[in-house]
Amino acid sequence: MTNGGTDFRRLVAAVSALLCLGALISGLSDVSTAATPTPRSTSAASAPASQARADGDEVDVTIRRTNSTYIEKREPIVVHATATNRSDHVWKNVKAYLVISPGPMTDADSVAATADGPADTYINERIFRPFRLISDVGRLGVGKSKRFRVRVPYKFLGLGSNPQEGVYQVAVEITGTDEEGLRDDNAIGRARTLMPYLNERTASDDPIEISMVWPFTTTIRRAPDGSYPDADDLIASVSRNGQLGRMLASARDAPARTITVLLDPALIEALSAIAQGTYGPPEADSQPSTLEPDDLPSGSLSPQQTAKNFLSGLRDLAQAQDVWMSPYAQPDLDALAQHPHAKQAAEVYQATENTSRNVLKRFGLDGRVAYTPPDGIAELDSLQWAQSNTDTSDPSRPGPAAILSPEMLNDWDDSGSPLISLDAGDSTIPTVVDDGAVMSGGPAPGRTDRAFQIRQRLASAATVRAIERTIDPDTSEDLAVVVGSDWDPGPRSNRIDIFDALDATWVKGVSPERELDQHAANWQGPVGVPSDESTEPVTDTLVDAAAQIVRDADDLASLVDAGESLRDYYGASAGMVVSQNWRADMPEADTYASEAVDGPESQLDKITIDGPGYVSLSGNSGRLPITIHNGLDVPIKVGVAIRAKGERLEIPDMEPKEVAAGQSPSFTIDADIGEVTNTAFMARLVTPNGRRFGEPAEFSVRSSVVGTAIWIGMGIAVVLVVIALARRIRRRRESPPADEAAP
Repeated sequence: MTNGGTDFRRLVAAVSALLCLGALISGLSDVSTAATPTPRSTSAASAPASQARADGDEVDVTIRRTNSTYIEKREPIVVHATATNRSDHVWKNVKAYLVISPGPMTDADSVAATADGPADTYINERIFRPFRLISDVGRLGVGKSKRFRVRVPYKFLGLGSNPQEGVYQVAVEITGTDEEGLRDDNAIGRARTLMPYLNERTASDDPIEISMVWPFTTTIRRAPDGSYPDADDLIASVSRNGQLGRMLASARDAPARTITVLLDPALIEALSAIAQGTYGPPEADSQPSTLEPDDLPSGSLSPQQTAKNFLSGLRDLAQAQDVWMSPYAQPDLDALAQHPHAKQAAEVYQATENTSRNVLKRFGLDGRVAYTPPDGIAELDSLQWAQSNTDTSDPSRPGPAAILSPEMLNDWDDSGSPLISLDAGDSTIPTVVDDGAVMSGGPAPGRTDRAFQIRQRLASAATVRAIERTIDPDTSEDLAVVVGSDWDPGPRSNRIDIFDALDATWVKGVSPERELDQHAANWQGPVGVPSDESTEPVTDTLVDAAAQIVRDADDLASLVDAGESLRDYYGASAGMVVSQNWRADMPEADTYASEAVDGPESQLDKITIDGPGYVSLSGNSGRLPITIHNGLDVPIKVGVAIRAKGERLEIPDMEPKEVAAGQSPSFTIDADIGEVTNTAFMARLVTPNGRRFGEPAEFSVRSSVVGTAIWIGMGIAVVLVVIALARRIRRRRESPPADEAAP
């Protein structure tokens, strides 16, 4: 029994020792895996990343910022990032590593290919020695996020004392242990970006000049009562955390006079109306008011205050930079230029331009007109047509510019200048060619177009352009970037200054407004719409509706003596009806146009004229009575024109008379119809500027020629009757009595 018990205790001790040893070995293995991952070959390293991403993005990694835009010798690379667990289980012992490509890209095509490449593209081995370079993220719960930092001194980057010039890929990869205690070398999360390096001493003496256009435009729709149905969405967009609000904050980091701000006054006017809480057409006797944000009502966190804050910031930005403006609500140039009634189309375009200029003037700004067709594509004839109808009466004001896609330029080479001058017959059109490369951002995974990635792509574009110029001096030093009107810098954009990309000595920010007139290259190649362009202009029906609004508004403004304020209000309506933004929403366009036309038309319909139906003149001249009804709540001045149907009769128009609000006075018009005996007349209302409007009043007139004949006939008849009676009486007197006549 003793020996048996001893043997059993020895067996238990041995098993326990083995279990402890196994646990120790397992723990050491886990630590070893976390601290010193097995080096990967190029072929082996790509597969785990691909598998990890295919499993559903176990952990999202976002690079928030880096310590610098460019790689600098003797300076570390510090990456601030966030990891978010998207899986359904906890990740433990999460580690983060820096990865940098062994060599750089030196041309724009390579940068574009990398930025557009697969998210799991292999870059290089992770930097893990010394071990202190590995960042300990720790435990990552389901749905939880953690911020972390990876810092690698320059000497451990593997670039050497004389690094190659160009654009490097930089990535952060993380690994972790799953809920079953399993851990391998596969990355469970990853983020990439671009970081350029260029030795200042080898850069060209001429800096790379970056021209940026920042558009503040959006689709604006106004209801018949003057309110804005999408006001809530608009206020959300211009708030501090909204798309336009973030975009404004990013733009305000620009040094003075280094960018051009493109404004659609429709946005300014909509926000001004919301801030003031006033909607609808202006009063008849109102004068255009200055849109001063400081004078707008305030309210804590109210829509009015949000609108006011954005307008104040936008005006400050515009006053510090150069300004372009679009015609109101960005009318569809192709639709206008191709409309069969050229005069009507021209009136619409001119109304939208005048309205834009007047709104900007009240906002304390002025600027060049800029054409921004959808996707940068429009017929050259349309651009020429618009230019010919643009107001050039002020010789100090530069002619219109355009922002176009390189797809319109058949022989376009991106090594050439993006600031060109298009031949437009008797004149030229200064043009910014926008290839959209920079705004496509950095490489996947994750959001590739946030402010950080755009800054890195911009710096990379400038770097490879500088390298290309050292190889081929004929390469243009100009780069152009047109920020997308719907671009969202992201929730942490206030920590990213995009214009840090201009800090390098070989880079310079310049305003396109200044460069176009001074250094635009003459474009010698063909210009045209690409054959695969499928977007159709808005319909002629919309142009007709806009033209009707412009004509009716001009009539109404003349009648009530409202001046430019009323014309601007309905000029805005015309612009919104024929806006190019309807191309993406044509089914709703006709209904919107019909309601917009009803605005000024319904006001004109309240002014009517009545005639007597039938008038008989005592001679060939006389007075024709008419009645004018003013159903408006403001006084009007209106004239009357009377014309005969089918007869060449000239009756002088009644000069405009004042008619009080809500009144129906009667007037008489002197008429001389000569020898015409009976005819039909038509009376029309006439505006003070000489245009007829409204439904006519029709009536018949019997002239005095008919009346005289009747009176003569009646007179002759009376005379004959009198003579007959006289003769009868005389005969009676002359005839003897019957008794005297008998024998």
